[in-house]
Amino acid sequence: PFARFSSSTIAEQPQPQKEMIFSLPPLPLDLRQWQHSTEKNLLEQALKESRYNQKMAAEKLALSYDQLRGLIKKHHIKLSV
Repeated sequence: PFARFSSSTIAEQPQPQKEMIFSLPPLPLDLRQWQHSTEKNLLEQALKESRYNQKMAAEKLALSYDQLRGLIKKHHIKLSV
């Protein structure tokens, strides 16, 4: 009556996401600078978590590989580990 679970079935289960506490910066602020630094921080975090595998980092951010490469260039992010 109960379905057996294979190791591949268990491995396919989505992993729970880490809960992040996020607060907005106090106003007044330079919105463009805040967006720029936040975007750069997210790119760097995704790259570190994926051990600088750009394809994996792009997937973490729901971007295409080419979009990620464009943002890396825009923010002058060094890829040497």
